[in-house]
Amino acid sequence: MKHTILEAARLAGVSRSTIDRYMKKGKLSYDIDEDGTRFVDTSELARVFEKLKNPETFDRDANTVPMRRDETSTETVEMALLQQENRYLKAEVKELRADKEWYKEQMKKIALPAPEREQKSKSLSWVNAILIGCGTVITITLVFVAWVFPHLG
Repeated sequence: MKHTILEAARLAGVSRSTIDRYMKKGKLSYDIDEDGTRFVDTSELARVFEKLKNPETFDRDANTVPMRRDETSTETVEMALLQQENRYLKAEVKELRADKEWYKEQMKKIALPAPEREQKSKSLSWVNAILIGCGTVITITLVFVAWVFPHLG
């Protein structure tokens, strides 16, 4: 629900000049109609001032526009607060998701590459082949000798 500056001041329990000052400093956002009249949303008042007064307690002789009962209930103010909080939390989640993606990208950029395995040089590989071959020949020779000598005698 939209309120004039005077209505907003009464709802917030502050002076009209305080509302005006908050608007000029950017602490309180507002809308302007075709006539140049500034209006403040209930949820915006609740965000800035947290606790609002019940509009039904206003002085009816003052220069206020009478409000309909169904629009001024505590439930309406609570609903406006919840909607404002919901918008804030959705924006926060969106920002956190964007941050998460940014950090993932940064981690990919600075991730250390896997350590390279030492490549055996080709000169060592043929040496190993010869040694393995010689070991096999020696082993076969020893087995043969061990088998032949007991049978010779």
